[in-house]
Amino acid sequence: MSTKTWKKKYLPTHCPIPAAKVKVTDTDFEVFDSMALCEQIVSIDVNVHIERVVASISDTELLDKITECVKIQIGAYEKYN
Repeated sequence: MSTKTWKKKYLPTHCPIPAAKVKVTDTDFEVFDSMALCEQIVSIDVNVHIERVVASISDTELLDKITECVKIQIGAYEKYN
């Protein structure tokens, strides 16, 4: 995630995330318009304990857009290979 929403918007692996689409679950967490940088995929070990969730996205349309960006990154579409 990056708050630099102007940075390389044209890349097919970048997905803008409006702050209005983010549900905050922690009062100490501030939300800004952001950009999901789907070329920076990192796996998390199943044994890692996540202590708290500070925000989430439940908008299915936005989640679908992020999924498409991830698919592009992993080479699921011939057009981008």
